[in-house]
Amino acid sequence: MKTGVCFILAAAVLLVGAFEVPEVSAFGSSFGPQRWAFVLCRFADIPDTHFPPDELEDLVMAPGGVREYIEEASYGNMQIEEIVVKGWYDLPHERFYYVPRDLNGRGDGEVQFQKLAEDCTNAAGWDFSEFSVINLVFNAELDGAAHGGALFLVQDGVGQWYGATWLKSFCCSPTLCCSLPTILHEGGHALGLDHTFDSNSKWDPMGLGLDDHYIAHHKDKLGWITPERKYVHVLGSKQTIRLARLALPSVKGYLMGVIPVGPNEFYTLELRRRKGYDMRIPMEGVVLHYVNLEQDREGFDATAQVVVKNGGRNPNGPDAVWRKGESFVTSNGVTVSVVKEDKTGFTVKIE
Repeated sequence: MKTGVCFILAAAVLLVGAFEVPEVSAFGSSFGPQRWAFVLCRFADIPDTHFPPDELEDLVMAPGGVREYIEEASYGNMQIEEIVVKGWYDLPHERFYYVPRDLNGRGDGEVQFQKLAEDCTNAAGWDFSEFSVINLVFNAELDGAAHGGALFLVQDGVGQWYGATWLKSFCCSPTLCCSLPTILHEGGHALGLDHTFDSNSKWDPMGLGLDDHYIAHHKDKLGWITPERKYVHVLGSKQTIRLARLALPSVKGYLMGVIPVGPNEFYTLELRRRKGYDMRIPMEGVVLHYVNLEQDREGFDATAQVVVKNGGRNPNGPDAVWRKGESFVTSNGVTVSVVKEDKTGFTVKIE
């Protein structure tokens, strides 16, 4: 089965020929039961494979793995029902053909992501049409990083969009690398998520967070926060709301508050407590993000930035959370005050 590939990494609007492809259809689905594929490919000049395929299957499907995380973080909206892991398949070319850099990923050559995906899926020869995300795993360094985004794959003359990741095998082995964060980060891109603006933020796998919950803005983008659990503030009004914790929330309370600023600009509020997969968050309390859908960091889409007290820059310190008696004023003059906190939630006044 021959395939053709067009891909784009973590972008919002995609074009194929003369046709615009809506963002929601370009990335992997974040709702319902999903099938993920892991295709393991080795370069023609590098025989090492690092681990057997079933080891990767355990990482995703066993307790404490990707499946369990996704079900908790999505509030049951998304389930990885099945994964298929196969390989190792032999690529037709040596590594330098695809990756014109040294074995540590250093150099200026452009990695041929399209050709890597095309040759790896051709070598596998599967029918990928029933999968929502295709994870391509290679047995050597690419450019010093893993990648994720959207993949357009043509099989037998029929084209389809998938979420996709480009991973290196030593970050997919639990015995060689703590790989759950890597899959959550690149898998987040495969579902359409951007980076967090603070590259060292430990509040989200899209920053430096390991297996913490995705921030509220990202969960909302994936459709995991229902309208009744999202408060959108009306400018000029006064409202007191109750925030439930973002991880394993109580039945009552908002999971997210939104304060509009402009057409593509707003603040978000969320309550983070050490529960479930949020056990390793830096602090407990209300976390605010300034979101600008048009900003980036070093050329990467990175829309959500942690609000730190007194103009500070450490998104993981005590000044990054807001507790009882503390207030913040947004750039458009809205005051957010934490007035009460208890075991299940915080009460916040917005005016």
